[in-house]
Formats: sequence, structure tokens, C-alpha cells
Amino acid sequence: MKKQSFSAISKTPEVPADVGIKQLGYSWLAVFLAGETAIIIGTLLFFFNRGLDSNTIFISLGCTTLFFLLFTTAAYIYTRNIWNRVFISEDRLLSISSISTDAIFSVDTDFMITAWSKGAERVFGYTQEDAVGSSIAIILPDDFLKHDQSMMNTLSEKGVVRLHRSFRKTRDGRILPVDISASELTLPDGLVAGYIVAIRDISNPVRMEKDIRESAEQLKESKERYQNLFESSNDGLLYLDLDRRILQCNQAFADMLEYPIDKLVGLSFEDLTPPEWQAVDDDVFANQLPGTGRSDEYTKEFTRKDGSPVPALVRCWMVNDSERPPKGVWVIARDVGERKQYEDFIRETLVRLEDAYDELQETDRLKTEFVAVVSHELRAPLAATQSSLDTLSSLREGKDSPDEMELMEILDRGIHRLSHLVADLMELTRIETGQLGLDKATANASDITSRVATLFGNSFNEKGLKLILEHPDGPCPLDCDSRRVEQVLSNLVDNAFKFTEKGEVIVTLECTPNRVIFSVSDTGPGVPPELHEKIFGKFYCSNLNDNSNRQGIGLGLAISRGIVKAHGGSIWVESHENAGVTFAFNLPRDPIES
Repeated sequence: MKKQSFSAISKTPEVPADVGIKQLGYSWLAVFLAGETAIIIGTLLFFFNRGLDSNTIFISLGCTTLFFLLFTTAAYIYTRNIWNRVFISEDRLLSISSISTDAIFSVDTDFMITAWSKGAERVFGYTQEDAVGSSIAIILPDDFLKHDQSMMNTLSEKGVVRLHRSFRKTRDGRILPVDISASELTLPDGLVAGYIVAIRDISNPVRMEKDIRESAEQLKESKERYQNLFESSNDGLLYLDLDRRILQCNQAFADMLEYPIDKLVGLSFEDLTPPEWQAVDDDVFANQLPGTGRSDEYTKEFTRKDGSPVPALVRCWMVNDSERPPKGVWVIARDVGERKQYEDFIRETLVRLEDAYDELQETDRLKTEFVAVVSHELRAPLAATQSSLDTLSSLREGKDSPDEMELMEILDRGIHRLSHLVADLMELTRIETGQLGLDKATANASDITSRVATLFGNSFNEKGLKLILEHPDGPCPLDCDSRRVEQVLSNLVDNAFKFTEKGEVIVTLECTPNRVIFSVSDTGPGVPPELHEKIFGKFYCSNLNDNSNRQGIGLGLAISRGIVKAHGGSIWVESHENAGVTFAFNLPRDPIES
């Protein structure tokens, strides 16, 4: 037999399993019959050509046949003994291997499986009937040459291979990591008859090795993360033994106490704690840690290297598990010295702000009282001055010169304006002190808007402006102080009249089931968004007040908001600069009337 290249293995179709000695016997029988026939024919031809008689020919032919038969029988017996020895040795080896968990089998030089152990059945899933007579390719993965070429080279050169690491395929398609040992099966004349192969499934050890390697890598990564966290933490971290001696600490804790790290290791927790705080630590270590394994966050002080105290927030954890006794204690300490200073500063600032607020409250109260008193005291002389001026005008009617008449008109306007200002101040004082009285009754909101439109009609016509009134058909009942509501709406229309030079002013009334909404829209210069809240403040005057027609001290909108809030409503403005403005307010309707 000859050796065959390992790379020539392919998915060879299965052949019958009855190969071996029986096939060898059939082969020798065929050779014998062919030889015997050839000899007989040759002998007959030879003797007939010599002219011998038939008796002599048959005697010679019989002797030749007997001699050839004896020679052939001896050769067959000799060859059969050789193959029996090979297959008996192989069977004995496979019988011995039947108790092994390894896969042991034999192949011939064409890599056809000739024997298959029980261990091979367990490893690869093929029964003996399935495997014997099949190509070894049934257990080879597609890329086997990449792993096995060196093994075959070694097997060809040395005749034996020990523990070659490779991969094999099972019947269900799984790829197994294996260790392979193989040896040549040689005949007595030195020819190679096949190979004995032992394969060990190492998937479990490989998996275990992989798990161990991954666990080691995870442990290394975890250790590195822990070390990075330990070193980069802004809080002080330290590890104590059960006697409260420092076994390990990070740089943040060393910086907190202004010690080198190596000087802290070995010191006791008590060595770094002022005497007045040691009782706090004793309580934590004696009562909290043994019970729950951790402490509440508590405040204490450490002592710096120079003896100065360091206030800190501290929390402790016991290092233990349910099966082993405690080993030590982790401590996290946060320097709160700066925070304590900041808290003291905030506390002092709050106290100062409270004092300042009290002073402002008192100042505002005094201001309100002063305005109330001044307004009240001005009402009487203003009323007397107005009455005297009216009387003087009546007495001198038709007698005054044009200059005197102009002076009387200026004086009259000034007194009216001053009287209006005093009235506004008193109104605002009542609002701020909660003394604004409302005389509520059911009123028709449409009537309120109509009265206001009538009041301003002539003024709008003289200025060349349109005053448009929009309200729903039919009544719109509202429970309110109609005089106050009319005051608010009049103030909004008056502002629109002052700040609109051309175009129109629209007064709109909208009735909803729960609310009545009044709005006044104009085509004036508008109000920028950043002033929408400021214009409702006291004494706020717009920078658009550039002529006498727009003069005021900024009380109208503040009073309007106070009246609307007293009714339980709200007031707002919608506008963009140079795009007109809409002032609107809503009031709750009387639920019975609605």
C-alpha cells in the first residue's frame, strides 16, 4: 500500500463496510482462477504444437495445475496471516479503547474509516455502522487544512503525532476543540496500512480556560476602575482595620489633612480626631456598624498636621459578607470647611436681607401713610381753590381780558390735574392697604363698553381717529362694581387715545360661560416685550411721554390692575414694538346669572 496526501481528502461517498479479510479472499480467488485458466490454455497450446499424445498432455497439465494450486494456496495463507495480524491488533486496540472516553479509530491509507470505538460514538455522534467505511471527511471542518497540515507533515516524517491542538466536527454540525494523537499502522514488510487516531474533546477545559481568562480580565479591569476611582475622587477615602488603623488612603484625604500618604498609613483614626469628637466615632463603630454594616452620614472634625481642625461629613461601611467575619471598614470623608463658611455667609446674608426687608416694609408703610395723609390734606385746599376759581370766573364773566381768560384756563387745568392726581394717590393707597371697597351688583357688560365709547366719542372725532366698538348681541350679565370696571376700561381707552396718532382704536367685549373679557387695541407705537410687566408698576412712565397730551405719573395701569385683581380677574398686554398694542382684562361672571 502507498501513502496518500492528506490534502486529497474530500467528501468521499460511503463504501460498504465488509472490507478486510473477506475482500482479500475474493481477490485471491479471482487471481487464482485467472492464473489457472491462463496456464491450462498455455500448456495445451504448447503440447499440441509439439505433437504429443493426449495422455502425456493431460498428465503434464495436471502436474502443472497441482504445482500452481499448491503455490497459490501457500501465498494466500501467508497473506491472510499478515492481514489477520493487522486487523487482530487493530481490533484488540479498539477493544481496549472501548473503556476510554476519548474517540479512537483507525483509517486506511485512503483515509477511509476501518474501525470506530465507543468513545468516538460519544464524541462525534456517529455509530460504528455509520462511520466504518466512510471517509474521515465526515468529522473534518471546512478549514481543517489550516490547522492540520503541520500535523500530517509530522506524521509522514516521524510516523507519530502527540497532542496536536485542532478542531473537529460532530454529526450535528458542532465544532469541537480537540487534542489529536496519531500513529502509523505498518505491515511486517514496512508498508503503511493505515493510521490509528486518538482524539480528546477539550471543549470543557477550553471553555473553562476561556472563562478563567475572561474573569481575570474583568477582575483586572475592575481593579483598574477601582484604583482610578480611588485616586481621582475629590472626597477622602480610607480603609481601616478593625482596630481603626489606616491601611490605605487616597491623595484627597492626605491633602485634606496636609499629610504625606505614607505618614498616614498606620495611624489610628483617633490620632487624627480631636478629643471632643472621639465619642461620636465610638458611637458609630460600637453601635451602628455592627448592626447594619454602615453608618448614617455624620459630622465630625479631623486634625490637620499643623493642629488646626477640619470639619468633615463622614460615612462608614463595614467590609464583610454573610459567611466570613468582618475584615475592615471603608470611610468616606468630605471636607466641608468651605461649605461651612459658605453656609455661615448665607445665613448672615439672609439675616441681613430679613432686616432690610423689614426696613423696606416699614418704609413702604410709612410712605403709604404719608401719601394717604398728604392726599387727604390736599383734597380740602384743592377743593376750596377750585370753588374759588369757579366763583371768580362767574363774577368776572365777560369782564376779563384775553390774557386774563387764558390765565384762568391754565389755572383751571392745573387744579383739575392736581385733583385727579390726589384722587389717584388715594385710590392706590386704598388698593395697597386692602381698603378698596367694591359695590358689586349685576350689570350688563355691554352697557359699560357703550358708556365708555360715548364718553370718548367727541375726543376721537376731533383727533381724526376711529373708535370702533365690538360686542355680542344681547346682554352680557356680570357681577361687578360697574363704576370700577368702567374706570379701568376708561383708563385703557384714554391711554390708547394718547398714544395713537392715526388709525383706529377697537374696544372689544367677549362673553364666555365663565369669564367676560374686555380688550382695547390701538395702532400706536406698541410696547416692547421687556416692558410688559414694568408698565403695570407704580410711577412707571414710558419714554414716549414727549408732549403734554401724554403726561402722567404712571398710576393709571397700577390702579387698573388693583381693581381687576380685587374682582378676581387678571390684566395683561399683548404687543410688539412699532406694531400696536392690546390691553385686555377678564373678570369672572356671576355663576347664577350666567
